[in-house]
Amino acid sequence: MKIEDYAFLSDTQTAALVGQNGSVDWLCFPRFDSASCFAALIGEPKNGRWLIAPSDDSATVTRKYRGYTLILETTFETKDGAVRLIDFMPPRGTNPDIVRIIAAEARAPIDRSSPPVPIDQLRAQLAEFIGALEKAPASAEGRITLPALRQLGVAVPGEFAKNGELTWPWGEATLTRSGREWILDLYSAPKEVCRAIQLAANQIPAIGRIATSHSAKDELVIPVSAERAEAACSNKESGVIRIITTDTSITRLARDKLAAAWRRLKRTLRDN
Repeated sequence: MKIEDYAFLSDTQTAALVGQNGSVDWLCFPRFDSASCFAALIGEPKNGRWLIAPSDDSATVTRKYRGYTLILETTFETKDGAVRLIDFMPPRGTNPDIVRIIAAEARAPIDRSSPPVPIDQLRAQLAEFIGALEKAPASAEGRITLPALRQLGVAVPGEFAKNGELTWPWGEATLTRSGREWILDLYSAPKEVCRAIQLAANQIPAIGRIATSHSAKDELVIPVSAERAEAACSNKESGVIRIITTDTSITRLARDKLAAAWRRLKRTLRDN
């Protein structure tokens, strides 16, 4: 896409570039001189973008700014109808925001599969979040809010907090304490994101089980194979990814005891 095919959004403290295809390909948060969170403009889609567009690639695109504002209106005309995408960045409050509104005049399939943050970045922040939970002091059982987490001294990564609540880039997130376990529920994940998180869990030692429903029968014990992740994410019923931690201190103790017992057995066999 040519640079002239991008529209400009701004809240006067940072800016975003939106392509004719409905993709935010460049955005630095929270300031102009901050690192980019979407950088497909100078790379590829895997470098980060936020795409909202009809699944019909033959759609006709027109767009305009609303009056004398930086409110961008992009209209996609498809064989099923018209979809209007409204993008803007409101004046800065506590945090920067980019708002994207979809208005469909008639049924037109919308593709929301493109992640609003790069998957690698999400994996890293998930590992950071789970690691911080494992270091948290003991707390009451039940639902744990973002303010309660912060009172426990848990540093919550930016992708999991917004407007004083737990969240994540695709929707709602909830956290529950149950005995020695933390249960993190992530809602509304696209299939590709679900699969990526299932496989990423294999690299996070504190995660013990993962599921795509609230039912214990659907829980998979870590590690999860690519085939099982594909099957689990293809058969989601409730639209949730449930991540359940394990007590790493107990796991480590059991592993160390098992290793010590094995060493004693080997010495006994060697001496005999």
